Amino acid sequence: MDEVTHSNVFSVMAETTQDVSQRDQLSVAVRYVGFPVERLLSIAEADNKSGSGLADSVLETLSDAGLDASNLAFQSYDFASAMSGNIVAFMLKFRPR
Repeated sequence: MDEVTHSNVFSVMAETTQDVSQRDQLSVAVRYVGFPVERLLSIAEADNKSGSGLADSVLETLSDAGLDASNLAFQSYDFASAMSGNIVAFMLKFRPR
C-alpha cells in the first residue's frame, strides 16, 4: 500500500455480488495516480447491506490497508439492489470531517 499512500490521492471502487451460496460479497479496490493501477483490497461477506453498513465496511477496509479516506478523490459503487433508498446514509459517511 506504500504506492497508494505516496500517490497522495486515490479513488475507491466497491461492488457487491452474490456468490454461489447466495451470500453477498463486497469487493473493494483502489485506483491511484502515477502509472494508473488498480489494487483489490478485499473480498468479504457483506453482513450489513444498509447504506451505512456498506460505508462502514468500505471505510474499515481502507483503514485496515493503512489508507486515509480524506485522500479520496473519487468514489464508484455498484450496490443497485442494496443501495436503493440508502445512498444518502452511505454518502454521509464520506463527508469531510
